[in-house]
Amino acid sequence: MRITIGQRLRPFSHLPGTFVWLPGTTIRMQLFPTRIVYDDLSGAFPQRIKELDFSRTGPVKDFTVQQDVERGEVVVWGHSKEGYFKFEDLGQRTEGLERLSLGSHKAQDLEQMQRRLDFKELFPIWFQLGQMVPPLEARPFEGSLQLLEPCAKAIVSGHPETIIEPFEALYRAGFEGLFAPRLNDEEHQGLGVRPASNKSASPLWLLVKGSELIRSLFVQQEDHHVSLLPALPPQFHSGRMIGVKLPGIGLLDLEWSKKEVRRCVIRSSESVSFNLTSKHHKSFRINKQERHSTGSVLQLSPGEWRLDQFRNNLSS
Repeated sequence: MRITIGQRLRPFSHLPGTFVWLPGTTIRMQLFPTRIVYDDLSGAFPQRIKELDFSRTGPVKDFTVQQDVERGEVVVWGHSKEGYFKFEDLGQRTEGLERLSLGSHKAQDLEQMQRRLDFKELFPIWFQLGQMVPPLEARPFEGSLQLLEPCAKAIVSGHPETIIEPFEALYRAGFEGLFAPRLNDEEHQGLGVRPASNKSASPLWLLVKGSELIRSLFVQQEDHHVSLLPALPPQFHSGRMIGVKLPGIGLLDLEWSKKEVRRCVIRSSESVSFNLTSKHHKSFRINKQERHSTGSVLQLSPGEWRLDQFRNNLSS
């Protein structure tokens, strides 16, 4: 049975003036019932590109801004006195993305997600969007690293219960609206963010680097050594991750529950040799047959290999 993720990522907001990043581009949009503002985020400070105005008579009902992550587009709709309207702006859709699900199936209403601040909802969106950022020329701004570094330190600390707190500060200070990144804390929340000084830095690094850090919670690779769930926060007791790219090895699909690996699938187009570890397990079964100890050299021929029955002992 394949490991799949059925949930579609389509966060939305009903607030006029919502900021949203257009996936696959460096463009931030701000959306109102009768106006759309486009800014470029390739530098530290947003640069106005254009504004579009629409002749609509309000009050507008059911105004909705949706960021369709799967299709790489932003959609706006509502009802003015003239009738129903809909506007779509297509970004750059990216194929072959790694995907994450942490078991949340609540409505992806931005205002409610911000109140709950539940990273089971936020991380899958953040993780996928971070893979859709186009190549950036400038290095990250030091102020953004100031927010990213506590997250990185918490991940390697050996205390997974401390990981979410620095991510909360990063999310609160570094994003507005529908994951539109920023380098200045416009709400002045006392999070210690220094104003941007490097004009060439881009806030889009927060999407990119944040996504990389999120990935490292569940899968880490160093050469031909792969570690599963190396820094799993206790909040994420179950989940799935699919299409994980392991250079020199192949693709990995992973499922866990009760904070332990349940099964995974490795697909490779060539013969590979590597070490697979999971700190909570000593052995696993391959293709419902032989049992292997974690940490030993695993040699696989081309094809699809199913690993299950992860246990904390070596018995068959």
